[in-house]
Amino acid sequence: MKNKKILTIVIPTYNIEKYIEKCLSSFINEELLPKIEVIVVNDGSKDNSSNLAKKYSKQYPETFIVVDKENGGHGSTINTALNIAKGNYFMVVDGDDWIDNEALNKVIKVIENNQNTDAVFYNFVMEIQSNKTQRFRNLNKIFNVGNIKLENAKFGIDRQIGLANTIYKTENLRKINLKLDEKTYYVDVEYMTYPLITIHNAIYVNEYVYHYLIGRPNQSVNINTALSHIDDRKKVIINILNYFKSIDRNDISKFALNSYQLKIASVINDYYGILIFGDKNFPDKMRKLDEFVKSSDDEIYRIVSKKYFYVFLARHFNYSNFVIKLSYFFDKNFKRLKRLLRGEI
Repeated sequence: MKNKKILTIVIPTYNIEKYIEKCLSSFINEELLPKIEVIVVNDGSKDNSSNLAKKYSKQYPETFIVVDKENGGHGSTINTALNIAKGNYFMVVDGDDWIDNEALNKVIKVIENNQNTDAVFYNFVMEIQSNKTQRFRNLNKIFNVGNIKLENAKFGIDRQIGLANTIYKTENLRKINLKLDEKTYYVDVEYMTYPLITIHNAIYVNEYVYHYLIGRPNQSVNINTALSHIDDRKKVIINILNYFKSIDRNDISKFALNSYQLKIASVINDYYGILIFGDKNFPDKMRKLDEFVKSSDDEIYRIVSKKYFYVFLARHFNYSNFVIKLSYFFDKNFKRLKRLLRGEI
């Protein structure tokens, strides 16, 4: 692998001139730079993001690449980078986040010694801007450190892998012709589910690599913005259900199936929660998606009911407005919704 890029990092970029330099400078490490390529995909920014990124491509032309394109959404930036990626492995770092380059270098050294692994997992830090605090999120409750026996992974609704702690093998993403929806929000869920079918072995490195910024002014989420993009949530749910409906379950690992089931169940719960909180027609919309879920994946239909008691009651009481609201707001998932609207999940 000498003179070969081990890892491609895509930096989706849209109007983040205040943050992009902190992100890109976090990769500057003499030992790390020859092993990575950093592709900044400027998604039609109207500010100075692209010019700031080009300073790095001029200074470090063997590492940094800037691609300017028309606005197509987060998914389009990942699709663009994947088409030109030269690294054996692939990682996404949003342009307002940053990495610990020493921790990433340790992860790459592990990859160098395990070139056949399908995925690498690691830890991340939530950087909460509003009160200048940090929350450290590790995967110790899911995995043991080192080579992972995936069948022993201990997942839960709040114990899942995510964009901020996953590296995929590039070849595997291309084998499944990974293409995320464009001009659509929440496609990070597609990114975290479609490639699951390729993961048959993996490694967990107990290092805090990714720093995830929460609470920047135009990143903040509230019920109105969540409702304005609610159809995108539904679209992504339907896409994922249809995708896994077309997959032969005998060809994927138990790990992949468990990961998919918990991820889609939690996303369905988020969709229902936003509807309950802000849409007066939520019983009918909840019923319609429920019917689709049941027709697409009867096991997911049962899991959602098992994991979320308010859904069980909704079905039992024919989607009664009163029953759903009463049971939902006394359920622990109300706390999850508040975290979701703060951008913490």
